[in-house]
Amino acid sequence: MGRQDVLLEIEEEVLAAIAAKKTLDQIGKGKDDKGRYNNLYVVVCTSIGAAVEAEARFRWYQRTAPDEFNRVKRFHFLPTTGTIQKQKIASVLMGRKGFLWDSWSSSKKHQVGGFLLDCIAQVAPWFVSKKQNTRGKRNAIHVIDIHPSMTEMRSLVMELAELQAPLAWPMLTEPADWSNDQRGGYLTNEHRSIHRMVRGQRGALTLGNHCIDMLNTLQRVSYRINPTTALLMFHCEQQEISLGSFNLRANELPIPRPETEDKDILKTWRRERAAQENRNAALKGKRYRTLEVMMMLKKFKDEERFFIPWSYDWRGRVYPIPSFMSPQGTDAEKSLYLFSEERPVTEDAKRWLAIHVANCAGMDKMTLDDRVKWSYENVALISRIAQDPIGNIHELEGFDSPWCGAAAFVEFFECVISSTKATTSLPVSTDATCSGLQHLAAASLCQSTSALVNVSPTPTPADAYMAVLNRTIEILRERGHDDLADWGERCGRPLSKRVVMTVVYAAEETSNKGYIKDALLEYEASQPGESRFPKQGELQIMVRAMLAAMREVVPGPIAIMEWIKAEARLFFREERGGEEINWVSPSGFPVRQDKRKPNIRRVKTQLLGDVIQTSIADGYQGPAISKHISGTAPNWIHSADAALLHNSFAGFDQPFCLIHDSILTTATDMGYMSKVIRDEFVKIYKDRPLEQLAKTLGAETPHHLIKGDLDLDSCRASIYFFC
Repeated sequence: MGRQDVLLEIEEEVLAAIAAKKTLDQIGKGKDDKGRYNNLYVVVCTSIGAAVEAEARFRWYQRTAPDEFNRVKRFHFLPTTGTIQKQKIASVLMGRKGFLWDSWSSSKKHQVGGFLLDCIAQVAPWFVSKKQNTRGKRNAIHVIDIHPSMTEMRSLVMELAELQAPLAWPMLTEPADWSNDQRGGYLTNEHRSIHRMVRGQRGALTLGNHCIDMLNTLQRVSYRINPTTALLMFHCEQQEISLGSFNLRANELPIPRPETEDKDILKTWRRERAAQENRNAALKGKRYRTLEVMMMLKKFKDEERFFIPWSYDWRGRVYPIPSFMSPQGTDAEKSLYLFSEERPVTEDAKRWLAIHVANCAGMDKMTLDDRVKWSYENVALISRIAQDPIGNIHELEGFDSPWCGAAAFVEFFECVISSTKATTSLPVSTDATCSGLQHLAAASLCQSTSALVNVSPTPTPADAYMAVLNRTIEILRERGHDDLADWGERCGRPLSKRVVMTVVYAAEETSNKGYIKDALLEYEASQPGESRFPKQGELQIMVRAMLAAMREVVPGPIAIMEWIKAEARLFFREERGGEEINWVSPSGFPVRQDKRKPNIRRVKTQLLGDVIQTSIADGYQGPAISKHISGTAPNWIHSADAALLHNSFAGFDQPFCLIHDSILTTATDMGYMSKVIRDEFVKIYKDRPLEQLAKTLGAETPHHLIKGDLDLDSCRASIYFFC
């Protein structure tokens, strides 16, 4: 019997167990490192097929070379060795003995997995296949989800799944240090080889000292659960109360079909029913997230301290390895974190606590002095909530960040109002002002843009979103679209925020139309009475007017982005001979932009009698040039954004946490940290990283695009750079 025929030897019960377990695993994983859903039909099927191949491979080794394979299992398969690691070990060691397995293609894995998933679906109501529309995609995607009849078994299934595939929890001991030669994070990671220092990257990378130092420093920060928000969550769970991102609401009851054949009435009903189904689908994910947070909270609420292991993505952005109750998660999740180390309450700490309270209440567009003033003017409100958060949930509902707000009010009350605490451990946050534009403004030395994103000092917080919106409204009126300009004036700042924020990350027109549509829908929902919503063509007009406004309002950054895009296209021409675009960030992080064009094959499988045709990647055909062209500028910005944090926090000796372009430390240390991050930003752009990128692309430095009217040193005096 040949290598491939060994599949016929696997018992039906084993195939069923593999298929069921892998399907549950994929449904429970959420998104992968690249933001793709793990419960996509194609991903589930391929995962099942890969697991079946592993079983077939081991059986072939056992039948063909039992002595050699038993030796491998005896000396190299430890109780802590995971399935994937066993496959790697067996492949290498058995291959050295000449026993080479002919690996299955992606399409074969998919076909095997699809067949087994269909078998399960025919005999057990465990899973359900659904079509799901995605923004910007031409065709709907197929996803696999838990059947409603399985919901009651969720807890039991999770317990069994945990025995088979351990979850990534916070740690009760300090994580192991990372290095270029040794895996860090979980203490068993060196042996299990589950987590890498740089996620989703092929091959080994050598990181600079700043990058490794910052990651290890961040991992040594210890936390404890905030008792105030924990008690509030337990109350909301018991009473089934939803507050902000903590959501236990049940689905809306379906809107009944009108008893009429009037086409207009039915059209309106279908639109409302579709919107309702979308809301219910969103609620489902929020409920799962809330249940996961409660599971983690109950596990860690009594621990004196715990730690979070961290790792990088391929651009240098840092992420926690645990996916539940993340310090980078929702408002509710973040509110559960206190640093375990207390810091003295100084006068500067009192000021930053007051600023943080106002930020949580939605007053973050005020000057810093006015935010402090707002907190002291609302002492009665803050005291009332701080002394009885449960009895004042209705007060919290009106704030931008109700959960972090509750934590902030208690800390401000105890440290400032009543002065019953002389130390503070609350993470206080400050955010960059449109960080992508900040980096591009510094790279192009564009003073006009710098003033709009607080790179240059201003007496009040600048607002690039409003500046772009105001010019967009003017352009719409100039082009004869007064009704759309009126919509812009009524909707206000939210209309432009997402578009301006994401344009530096190469957001496409379809996405921008979606952002504008969402802002208009939210505005419309808040207004009584009926109003006319813009059509698709009108949304396109608004998007193009907004992009035209950005060319005028922030000309330097847009010109730099277009130059990077053009040079990335030239990089793959024959004279430059590029295969992938790589650069080193200002912190010494090696960014490897390895975008490849997949060899797409069409594969047909069946599920409950329905033929499902799926596109599956089966190998590669060379660089994905279009992805390099669209992705180089935003990824370069992300790497610069990450490098700023690497350089600022390497060796930082006080508690801190990071959320991409947001920094968190105690109120005691925020003043010092704000100065450090401005100083490091100036140092980065005085070294002219754009020139280094030009060399990487084999291009001339675009001196004609560098306006040169920005004094970088002035950033050191910009108190709103992070605010």
